[in-house]
Amino acid sequence: MKHKFLLSILFTILLGIILANYTYYRYQENYTRKPDFYYIKQTKKVGEQGKQLSSSLATTIEDNEVSILGMTKDKRLAEIIKTRYEENHIIVEIKAGTTDNKEFLNELSQYDILLDNASSFEETENILKTVLATFEETIGQK
Repeated sequence: MKHKFLLSILFTILLGIILANYTYYRYQENYTRKPDFYYIKQTKKVGEQGKQLSSSLATTIEDNEVSILGMTKDKRLAEIIKTRYEENHIIVEIKAGTTDNKEFLNELSQYDILLDNASSFEETENILKTVLATFEETIGQK
């Protein structure tokens, strides 16, 4: 009798833990937003001297001057772009971004096709200039 009672309590606790984990992970799947695009940025502290590229979108985030050099929907392409900038001695990093602007995301998909076929740094940089112009047009600088 005593064993049956303890076994039922143990079974109830185990069932509660399993259901709690299931609910938690379902919540995470449904409410965690995945990045819509990746942007490549060059960062420097305010007052520091650094090479400012003319093909960048300049903005300030938390007392840092941030130069956004380009955007892509594909993480693999973002890594390729980062490598091309670093080969030209420009230190950059990749950050994830989200937007609800479907028009911009559709255009970004088209530019990703061009970026995937770009073979040189200059070609990549020209495509990224166009991406930034499209970004300013459709979303605006924030």
